[in-house]
Amino acid sequence: MLFTGGCNFRCPYCYNRELVVGCRKLPDIESEEVINYLKRNLKLYQAVMVTGGEPTLNRELPEFLGKVKELGLSCGLESNGSNPDLLESLVDRELVDFSAMDIKAPLAIEKYSRASGVRSSRLLARVERSIELIMGSALEYEFRTTIAPGITSCGDLLAIGRRIKGAKRYVLQQYVPGEVLNKKLNEVMPLSSEELLQVRDKLSGLVEVCEVRL
Repeated sequence: MLFTGGCNFRCPYCYNRELVVGCRKLPDIESEEVINYLKRNLKLYQAVMVTGGEPTLNRELPEFLGKVKELGLSCGLESNGSNPDLLESLVDRELVDFSAMDIKAPLAIEKYSRASGVRSSRLLARVERSIELIMGSALEYEFRTTIAPGITSCGDLLAIGRRIKGAKRYVLQQYVPGEVLNKKLNEVMPLSSEELLQVRDKLSGLVEVCEVRL
């Protein structure tokens, strides 16, 4: 699992605070150092998952994934879906084997702005395009939504499910209190596991697999 610094979203429930707002203070690790490490330890690994922050902001990502693929390893990408052009290029060049994309909220500007911390209709259109691209590809993939207390409702999850109807996998992630961007969320009661399981059962008729991660 490799984490990249920097993100174009400011999700209030993000637990990678240092990678989002403090990445410039973190030491850099050169990509060649990572590749050389993988070469020395090939017997230990089958795949590399790149996450963030938002990894598609890194211009060196395609080159890096290409080097990983040359080692015979699979590549996975976790993304917020805000860069469909790069995603499409990675898919076309077969540099990604698995995609995990966060869908923050129903695709309406008010709801998405609240969940992502960014208000941009252009960004929302890019997310929409990434969803279509992933669902239309041959990739193994999953869509995921973190159920942020006071932000994400059961109705929101059902609305997302209807939008991605037919998707291979949709994962509901329970909010975990901690060092998030907006610590006030730690004071709000999250949806119960029982409520999430009820929503999962309703979503199971819309997507192939719906999973709750507590």
